Amino acid sequence: SLPQLLVGGRLVGGPDDVRQLHRAAGLRPLLDGAPRPSPAFVCQACKRVGSVPCPKCSEPRNKMLAHGIIEEEEEERVVLFYPTQDVSMGGRGREMDASFSVSLGAMSPLLKKLDMMLGPHGCKLTKGVNDRSQLLKDDLEEIAAYLEDLLEVEDPPMMAKCWMKEARELSYDIQDCIDNFVPPESLGYKSDHKMTHVKIPKRLKWQKQIEYAAPDVSGHVISKIIRVDVIRAPRKLKLYQQMVEKVSEFRIYAREAIRRYERYQLHSCSTSAARRFSAIGPIMPMPPMPCEKTCSGLVIDGRMSKFINSLANDADQQLKVVSIHGFGCLGKTMLAKVLYNKIGRKFHCRAFVRVSKKPDMKRLFHDMLSQLQRKQPQASQDASDELRITAENIGNCLHGKRYLVVVDDLWDTSAWDVINQLFPKGSQGSRIITTTQIEYVALACCSDDPEQVFEMNPLDDDHSRKLFFDRLFGSESNCPDELKQVSSQIVEICGGLPLATVSIASLLANQPFVSVDLLTHIHDSLVSCLSSNSTSERTRQVLNLSYHRLPHYLKTCLLQLGMYSEGSIIFKHDLVRQWVAEGFLAASEGQNMEEVAGMYFDQLVDRRFIQPVSINFNNEVVSCTVHALVHDLVAHKSAEENFLVVLDHNRNNLTVSHKVRRLSLQLGDTKYAKIPANIRKSQVRSLGVFGLSECMPCIAEFKLVRVLNLQLSGHHNGDQDLAIDLTGISELFHLVYLKIVCDVCIKLPTRMRGLQCLETLDVMDTPRGTYVPWDIIYLTRLLHLSLPPDTNLVDWSFGDDLSLCRPNHLQDLCISTPPSSDSGHLMRNMYALDYLRYGHDSLKSIKLVAHGSSVSYGDASKAGFKWVLDKLTHHVQRVEVSPHSPVVFCDMHLWNIQHGNLCILKIAVDGLSVNDVDILRGLRCLTALSLYVEKSPGIKIIFGTAAGFTALKYLKLRFMSGIAWLKFEADAMPNLWKLRLVFDAIPPLVDQRLELYSVPDLWKQYRHGTALISIDHMTGLREVSAKFGGAAVDLQYVSRIGVVINHRGNPVISVQLVDSGSYCEESTVQKQQSDDDKRGYHGGHRSLVRACILQV
Repeated sequence: SLPQLLVGGRLVGGPDDVRQLHRAAGLRPLLDGAPRPSPAFVCQACKRVGSVPCPKCSEPRNKMLAHGIIEEEEEERVVLFYPTQDVSMGGRGREMDASFSVSLGAMSPLLKKLDMMLGPHGCKLTKGVNDRSQLLKDDLEEIAAYLEDLLEVEDPPMMAKCWMKEARELSYDIQDCIDNFVPPESLGYKSDHKMTHVKIPKRLKWQKQIEYAAPDVSGHVISKIIRVDVIRAPRKLKLYQQMVEKVSEFRIYAREAIRRYERYQLHSCSTSAARRFSAIGPIMPMPPMPCEKTCSGLVIDGRMSKFINSLANDADQQLKVVSIHGFGCLGKTMLAKVLYNKIGRKFHCRAFVRVSKKPDMKRLFHDMLSQLQRKQPQASQDASDELRITAENIGNCLHGKRYLVVVDDLWDTSAWDVINQLFPKGSQGSRIITTTQIEYVALACCSDDPEQVFEMNPLDDDHSRKLFFDRLFGSESNCPDELKQVSSQIVEICGGLPLATVSIASLLANQPFVSVDLLTHIHDSLVSCLSSNSTSERTRQVLNLSYHRLPHYLKTCLLQLGMYSEGSIIFKHDLVRQWVAEGFLAASEGQNMEEVAGMYFDQLVDRRFIQPVSINFNNEVVSCTVHALVHDLVAHKSAEENFLVVLDHNRNNLTVSHKVRRLSLQLGDTKYAKIPANIRKSQVRSLGVFGLSECMPCIAEFKLVRVLNLQLSGHHNGDQDLAIDLTGISELFHLVYLKIVCDVCIKLPTRMRGLQCLETLDVMDTPRGTYVPWDIIYLTRLLHLSLPPDTNLVDWSFGDDLSLCRPNHLQDLCISTPPSSDSGHLMRNMYALDYLRYGHDSLKSIKLVAHGSSVSYGDASKAGFKWVLDKLTHHVQRVEVSPHSPVVFCDMHLWNIQHGNLCILKIAVDGLSVNDVDILRGLRCLTALSLYVEKSPGIKIIFGTAAGFTALKYLKLRFMSGIAWLKFEADAMPNLWKLRLVFDAIPPLVDQRLELYSVPDLWKQYRHGTALISIDHMTGLREVSAKFGGAAVDLQYVSRIGVVINHRGNPVISVQLVDSGSYCEESTVQKQQSDDDKRGYHGGHRSLVRACILQV
């Protein structure tokens, strides 16, 4: 009960205890013996303020310290002592400290911070505050030990869950209080980078008036007043009494939590209740599997294969709608993705969109249009009629083209009626695929034709066993005999549900050791929880079981996904940087934090909590989404633990707690949404805002926010001159991650130098007119920087004193380049970029992205801007320049590239020669190479077996005009996985031959049967594709004469012929004529493709 009395850090008790102590004559001696504030010493020579005399100055200059501070005005004159030396700030940001987690709350980092504050190099607190803080720390360590014991309990009772939740909330409250008292600059953080001493900005200092007594020359004591600069906490918490009150209050709460733990006998839970099996450990050794198998979780049976082949070989030129129907969690979406990837290249444009129960049509239409156009659509000037305008743009984009659209997760016919109006009817052979759990919706999509509905069924026993054993052991034959019986029983319990089966197999595969006891434990747990016959409910219970056996750090990272709405596509690098910013990582000393976060992401993919969307050349997941059931599980667990609060204004929100640590505002198209008044904004650590800019809350009120993710839209009723005011960001001193995506101009602060914790600044996806202040070069922890168009890098080359500057620890730099009309501005920025990267020992990635990507590569109206790749140090690992950018690199022989760690090179070049190939061969770490060549070479380019290209896995050569004469010798690239050749515009016919070369001998050699493109046997090759564009008559001629010769041991080439006056069509050339006939190739370009490729 309150109030409680503490004296000198010792808890006396409540009113009754105080009265009893007073009657026993013990209260007065206790108060008299309580510690008093220590005297303040001020040195006249160096103006140093401290609790002891200055050791560096002569004794006479310290004589004014005798009388200390006037007693009766103590509360107004006590100084809070923080470190007065320069704060060392490293480039990596914070020290490898203990992590925040959904299980322990802020307890681990809180104890770490108290250690720093109370240590010899921490904050110089007065003795009373220091003693009380030490006692509070001892109590918190005891609570933390109790928490860890209860975390080992398999299913703790409700009373234990409530106590654990209160303990976590207490840790967050104390952490917030410390963050309000002590600015982040006061503690500093160690780093494994070279340390840089940076003076704290003047505005972070506090001028304190101190009155002291000092003897004059005659020996009389006189009063003097001086003003000294002391690094301070926020003004409202600066006084000693407030600190004492806060520490005493928190200690009361901590002691009461300990008493409740003992009173409720919660220690018996950790000794008598069942202990949970450890979920921490390395993945079991197993044969490596292709990413397509490990990510899909779907086994294609005979019925599915027949359905896929029927759609792939369907020659009907009329628009056709096919629906996939079945109960939840049977793999409908996965099957639709398999179809989408298998037949998608046969179509001119394609899109995959998800509807959900309560669809946001505006977002759905925008997403569909962006996929069909393969670029972000331009914002409409009329926001009130944006939905209609977007629908018209979709219709115009699809008109006269062959398209493929997958509409996933339909729940009612009304949504289908709206979406169906987008698609123009035609005879180009377009296809629409829908998925739904409701039978009448499936029939409505297919015009009540049951033959166009594919019914999904649970997997049979054989395919269920294959899915389980392949995931856990590599194959059923590798399973130890003693484990087969109980494994088969687990497969049977899963009931043929793909997601449930692969989730349990993934859970077991991530155990340190699989034994009979562990399998029996999992089997018994499944039997006890799988009581429902509903496929969705059974899968939900399996996912819940898998969640409870996750390590605490993976639980925390998984729940962070709840910040995004259902069906959102999330990029891996965004998640990784947010996890680092929030401090979710259980990293050890010396580990790279983002590499650890990347491993967490891969583990969640491996355990099937995350579904991959796009996979790069190296079989790494680039973007992902979350299954609807997983998203529901995340929402439920987040609410249960008060980890994350989602305010979705398209749904009914229950009353939320006033203590919100992470807040996601999913506003949709709501114009007047507001945050509930009971929420304390100052306690929010992570904030995501998704919706109209008119509903944007006041950013400055979120004083302790670490992660700020703003994805805004809206046009202020058509007034494009109005900008969203985000100048309050400059007051968010704890901000670590900032990303802004907006179609309206935003106004950033003119100064951001005070955000010394900032590591990620991403404002690239904002319109022109958004300006980033130049003083961010002084943010010493800034690692990732993405800039909007119109950023003037020249301004960043000079500091306040006009000296040359650069951000010393920057690792990733992404710049949005302006249109080609601003070539002068671009040239100045390129010079500045050369300076910024020259001699830089931390910059690893450089990207140039064309703003809007509205100009197609090879557009004659686009003026190319020539540049030489110079001053590239050995630290750089990635250089990417968008093909839509006006920057074209030239004179490769002049490039000054130090042969080091360059792994990815994607640029446009003016030409390609034999010497250029030799230069690229010297990049020994190169794994991905993509060249956009303006004009085809006039000589034969041979990729031979000479040393080089040993690490290359992905190669793309795209020629703007002409056809290149290329030869890939056997094993020239031993580790190459994917080879892509693109010819945008083949040359026209001249005298019944291609205008290729001016040298007669070369043409004679080609005319007598030597193919232009020759690909010898390459053992590691998995995928080969070739694309030819041009006039129809030229494509026919190229197809007849045979352009590409491919070794029989290589994968079959996927060929695409693009008629510049018609739609695109793709075909896969088989090794034998009979295979072509079986697959139904006929007429037009398909018959020509067979002659285009020679398989030898």
